[in-house]
Amino acid sequence: EFDFKQLFKYDIAVAIKMLRTGKLKILPSIARRPRNGRRRETLEPDMMPAYPEAPREGTRKTAGDVVSYYPGCSLHATGIEFNMSTKAIAEKLSLNLVEPEGWVCCGTSPAHNTNHYRSIKLPMQTLAIAQELGHSYMTMPCAACFSRFRIAMHEVQNEPELRRKIAEDIGFEYTGGIKVDSLLTTITDRVGYEAAVEPVTKPL
Repeated sequence: EFDFKQLFKYDIAVAIKMLRTGKLKILPSIARRPRNGRRRETLEPDMMPAYPEAPREGTRKTAGDVVSYYPGCSLHATGIEFNMSTKAIAEKLSLNLVEPEGWVCCGTSPAHNTNHYRSIKLPMQTLAIAQELGHSYMTMPCAACFSRFRIAMHEVQNEPELRRKIAEDIGFEYTGGIKVDSLLTTITDRVGYEAAVEPVTKPL
C-alpha cells in the first residue's frame, strides 16, 4: 500500500533538498563536452566515435607536476560532498589536482555485468584524454572507479587482441605510460604521513 503521508511529509522535502544541492538531477549527465567543443556520446561499443585521437607528434601538452583527478560520476551527484572535501584537502596538501575535461563514466557494475568490452573501453577512453593533456599520473577517490580502471589496465596489458581492438576504436594504445592510484595512496606516497597531518586543526 502506497504511503502518501510518507511521500508528502518526508520524501518530497528530501527530494527538493537533494535537487538544490545537486545530488539529484532531473536529467542524467549523458555526456560531457570536451575542450575542443566536440560532443562525446554515450553509445554502444561499436557505435562509439573514434575520439579522442592519440596525441600527434609535437602536439602533446605538458602537465608539469599535475595530478590528473578522476572524480567519477557519483562525486558529481550523490557524493558531491566527497568531491568538495577531496579538493579542499588537496589544496591544503598542495596537490595540484586537474580534472580532465571530457572524462567518461568508468562503467562500474552495470558495464562489467552486461558488456565486458565496454567495461574495458570506458576507462581507456579517459586515460586517452589524460594522455592527450600530457598527464602521467591519475588519482581517484572512488574505490569502484579505481577497481574498474586497474582491471581494465591489467586486461589491456595482458590481452594483445583486446588492446588492438580498443586502440583501433579510440585511437589510443595503453602502454603503461599513465599510473593510476587511489586517493589515499596518492596522499601517502606524494605527500607523506607527517606532512599530511600538519594542516590538521582539529585532531580526532
